[in-house]
Amino acid sequence: MKHFVQPAVRRTLIVENMETALLNTHHQRAADLILPGPLFLIGGALDEDPVLLERFAALTREAHQAHQAHNHATDAKTLPRIGIFTTASEPAFAPLDGNPETESDEADGEYYREVFARHQLEAIPLPVGRAAIAPYPGAPYIREAADDAQLAELVAGLDGLFFGGGDQTNYIFALFRDPASETATGSSAEGTPPGVGRTETAVMRAIRALHARGGVIAGTSAGLAIQQGSGMVTGGTSVRAWHDGVTPGYEDDEQTRFSVAGGFGFFAEGLLDSHFNEWDRVVRAVCLGRATGNRLVFGVDEHTALLYWPTERTGEVIGSGGVSIIDLEEAEWSSEAAAATALGVRWHHLLAGDQYRFDTEVITRAATEQFEPGTGPLPETAQSTGGEDVGPVLLRQAQALTRSAGAVAALDYIATDPGYHVTLLRDERTIWTAAGGFSALKLSITPLKHSPIHQK
Repeated sequence: MKHFVQPAVRRTLIVENMETALLNTHHQRAADLILPGPLFLIGGALDEDPVLLERFAALTREAHQAHQAHNHATDAKTLPRIGIFTTASEPAFAPLDGNPETESDEADGEYYREVFARHQLEAIPLPVGRAAIAPYPGAPYIREAADDAQLAELVAGLDGLFFGGGDQTNYIFALFRDPASETATGSSAEGTPPGVGRTETAVMRAIRALHARGGVIAGTSAGLAIQQGSGMVTGGTSVRAWHDGVTPGYEDDEQTRFSVAGGFGFFAEGLLDSHFNEWDRVVRAVCLGRATGNRLVFGVDEHTALLYWPTERTGEVIGSGGVSIIDLEEAEWSSEAAAATALGVRWHHLLAGDQYRFDTEVITRAATEQFEPGTGPLPETAQSTGGEDVGPVLLRQAQALTRSAGAVAALDYIATDPGYHVTLLRDERTIWTAAGGFSALKLSITPLKHSPIHQK
């Protein structure tokens, strides 16, 4: 019988023998290819991180062995094969010139091919781009490649896929079609991504087939974001989300928006976000969760991956950062508009080795949990202008609070007028670790009148 923790008393719990249970189920996967493969969700800044790359390579080798066993293959010398999608990047407007500093879909594909080769993976760049018309004569990365039957057959036979960073909406433009809105040039009318009436290309269907039979799906930054379903964020900052609200749609600006149709839908446990604490996205997550009706938002930091097994509904944190879970179940709102005031949001922060069960919402910590307040000094109220270059200011306040003997810490965001005041509260449900993890920290957002930056 499953044990469900009631909302009013939800705490971080320890599940005995969880590692053994996970190991047994993962071994069972090798003999049963009808199970979908894992998602390896990287928060960004992969930077040839050896911990992340080797774990992805190990997962792909496992999928390769299972695929060979299913097909009764006998050649043990073949390398696992992965496909590389760099569709989220910008199109190349000239053939590759060999300059390692060049950034484009073509250049990124070649870069990742070399990176994965160093980890004994045969990586194949897949020439699917957003461009409806070839950006230069003979350019291979074009939108119509997603309709190619031979390319789809290649994708379906691989052991795994890797989706690079950039703009996650490019994946929607390239891999889906919307007959009701597309123009004669093959692009959606007025740059609008395919919506809820969209259909899948041959390559998108092949991606689903690969995942369904146990192939590994990995993505970094935009490649992480595209794995979710309805409500996928398409852009914006925490400051703009709080000040201006959240709306559906897509524009290349700082306004916070989301896609109603969403991405691939492989991750259905809540919303996903990347560069989470480095780009100060906690408040944006609160606003997005409310606007889209999602109770949970999972934010993955840079140099970090959330390994998700969809059949078992289990997750593991890998890397040097963390995974935040923003829980809106107990949140109270001041109005029907954007989240100008939010009270009682719960924030959990998981670190390397921590595990999470999505069905029971149980966290198993790798480090020893502390239930009593710490002994450190209480952090003073800090100020921030927000944005994507301020670093993990709110996370630092939260970790300092949990290590202290105090109960309340705060951060004032002063980039707008009015700004907003974030209060962090430790209560009887809050748990923390010396490594910087914590559970059930209470978070509230209230208006900050007459922000200092705007005062004369």
